[in-house]
Amino acid sequence: MRWFVKGLGAMVLIALLVSALLVGAAMIFGTPLEHAVVQFDDADFTMGELSAGHWLLAFAGIAVACIVVVVVVPLAILVPLAFSAIAVGASFAIVVAVMAVLCSPLILLGWLLWRLLRKAPPPPTAPPALAP
Repeated sequence: MRWFVKGLGAMVLIALLVSALLVGAAMIFGTPLEHAVVQFDDADFTMGELSAGHWLLAFAGIAVACIVVVVVVPLAILVPLAFSAIAVGASFAIVVAVMAVLCSPLILLGWLLWRLLRKAPPPPTAPPALAP
């Protein structure tokens, strides 16, 4: 679990660094859509009119999206895989238990046959008497 948390932290930091660099580059060099006009609720504005606060909010949105993609998506994949692995393991254990019950007469016969055919251990010898 430790490697997963370390890798997750590294991915979040890399995603935040890349998004910060992209937003910073857009602030310094301008965006490709510098003269594009966006209409929202009868208000028109261009990308060139955006201030540093707008870019900060854009970075915050990108950061939240990156964290969601880096954290939620792996968990959405790993949780069903974990449940399916547990289900497969439980079903395998149930099959083994059922087969043990079904094969118990054969196992008992095999054990009795083994007991009859093995060599009897030598009888124990008395320890030497100690001289007084």
